[in-house]
Amino acid sequence: MNQKTLADAYDVCYVQLFRVNPAGKMVQPNMLLAFVCLLLVAEEILAVPSSGFGYELLEHRLEQMELNKQKEFEVQKAFMESIVNGLKALTLQTSQILNRQIIESCDDVSTSGRYRLQLPNRPIPVTVVCETNSDDGNWLVIQRRSSGSVDFNRSWTEYRDGFGNVGLSGEFWLGLETIHQLTKEGDQELLVQLKNETGHYEYGRYKRFQVAGADQKYRLSPLGEFSGTIGDKLSVHKDEAFSTYDKDNDQWTWGNCAQKIGGGWWFYKCGYTLVS
Repeated sequence: MNQKTLADAYDVCYVQLFRVNPAGKMVQPNMLLAFVCLLLVAEEILAVPSSGFGYELLEHRLEQMELNKQKEFEVQKAFMESIVNGLKALTLQTSQILNRQIIESCDDVSTSGRYRLQLPNRPIPVTVVCETNSDDGNWLVIQRRSSGSVDFNRSWTEYRDGFGNVGLSGEFWLGLETIHQLTKEGDQELLVQLKNETGHYEYGRYKRFQVAGADQKYRLSPLGEFSGTIGDKLSVHKDEAFSTYDKDNDQWTWGNCAQKIGGGWWFYKCGYTLVS
């Protein structure tokens, strides 16, 4: 085999090792075929006179193979680094957005919306709705009912933990335990807003609103001074424990008010006010 033929043979082996598809991507070589090809060419190298051409050609091809492999590795490394850096940036951005949404009070916000409220004794923030366009400042919504899309005839556990779609337009109950944590210091007010299908609006406001803990069955503490247009309908429920269809804590001796009327509430002998 002369020098030109030997060089051509190397080119054939090189093509076997580094084939490229029409899209410009390297394809997996037939390693067995490439290995046999190199062995056959290597045998011819040994038969070449001592001019050293065969060894120099083999060394050149091997160096070229190593160089191409190194370039391919560098491209893949750069690509992976770009992905990692992009994910880090996205994680940081997401964390910053979430942190901006964590509040300690609805007084911290300037627009109505859904926020994550950090309570002192809770490791995980709770999702709440803050209203900024109501009477006299910002308010945290503990219950919303409008279309009847959410069933409020729920169990004790559900009323304790909360249920529904917490949002500006969703129906929900925030949860007795969360309400207790929010009001246990006794410095919160309660605003009740009612609106009918024609848009007629009524309201009632209490200067003090507090709900006891689970050990007292989430008892409703005495309410503060009342003002409004709907009349004082809640004060009669003071000191009543909360009741549901599966947890009878009311004073009705003939049965369970929650089973009779539905919903969960601080029932007073099944009468007066029920907004759940």
